[in-house]
Parts: sequence; structure tokens; C-alpha cells
Amino acid sequence: MLGGLVRRLITIWLLLALGCVALGQSLGDVARQTRQKQKPKATANKKVITNEDIPESPAQPSSSDAAGKAESTLSADGASKPLTAFQWREKILTQRDVIETLRAKINKLNSSIHFITASESSSAIEYNQYQVRAQQDVKAMQKQLDEEWKKLGDMEEAARKEGMGAALYEP
Repeated sequence: MLGGLVRRLITIWLLLALGCVALGQSLGDVARQTRQKQKPKATANKKVITNEDIPESPAQPSSSDAAGKAESTLSADGASKPLTAFQWREKILTQRDVIETLRAKINKLNSSIHFITASESSSAIEYNQYQVRAQQDVKAMQKQLDEEWKKLGDMEEAARKEGMGAALYEP
């Protein structure tokens, strides 16, 4: 009787010990190990996309990168292939974002430009020189804005030529 009790206690102790070891391993780890064990059995024709294949947060391309990437769609033989409706829409919306960002910067800089007279401050000359430089920056940014508008017009015209309607890029 005592031997049976000792055996049961040892069995319970082993089960508890194994349970603690199992609890130390997360469910995600168990699933990952199971997947790795099953990989050799999978056929070569099937592609299963897992979280490991997908980046956690897609990198946001800068406006110049996105515009350049959409323009340089060349196939393997070097011939350019037409953009899809989604690609045109993304390209045009990205260009509009560039224009809006630049326009906001110009407006912010313009609103900060204020000249003062020499009687208002002892450093009025230096301050006004800074304001003149800010005005020059605004002129340069305005020139860049005009170029960005021209790019947008060219994109819209190219999209029209490829048969994309106005509803494609006007949300």
C-alpha cells in the first residue's frame, strides 16, 4: 500500500514537473516548432505566407522614391510596361501629397516673415537680413512647387493616355 502511494506521488510529481516545463514554453513557440517540423512534408508548389514573411510595419516610401519607382517600371527585356490603375492612383496621390506638403511649408514660412524698423530694435538690420533670406527661400520653394505641379500634370496626362479616367486619381 505504501509502495502504491509512493508511486502515485512520484507520478504526480513528474506530471507537475513536465507541466511546468510545458508552461514555460509559449503557445507561439510551440506553433513555430510544429511548423518547422512540418516544413519538409510540404510540397514545393505551395507557398504559405506566414507572419515571418511579412514585415511588421511597411516602410513608407518618400515622395520622390514613390514617384521615381512608378516611373521606372521596366520589364526584364528593357521595355517599359504600362502601370496598373492602382499604381497610377498611388503615384498621383503621392505627388499631390508632395505638393500639399510643400505648399504648407511655403505658407508657414510666409506667415513668419515680418520686417521691423530700426527704431523697434537694435538688431533690426540682422533680423531683416534673415527675413530677406526667408523670402528668397520662399521664392525657391515656389519654383519647386511649380515644378511639382508640372510633374502632376504630366502624370495625369500620361494616365489619361493609358486610358485611366479622371475618377482614378480624384478621390
